[in-house]
Amino acid sequence: MKGGRNMEYSYPINLDWSKEEMATVINFYQAVEKAYEVGIDASEIKAKYSDFKQVVRSIGEEKKPRERV
Repeated sequence: MKGGRNMEYSYPINLDWSKEEMATVINFYQAVEKAYEVGIDASEIKAKYSDFKQVVRSIGEEKKPRERV
């Protein structure tokens, strides 16, 4: 990890999403974690973001308050 930090994260989740949609969103958030902590290949984060945008389609929806998991 960069800086030797042990980070804990919580993810905003819409409880109306299917299990598959939740998994897609969490996979993207985990890729962001990895990018922040150790680095990630740009193509990997872009692919996960593309999948994420299939679930969370608008910027307004991205910023909408959700349950934290």
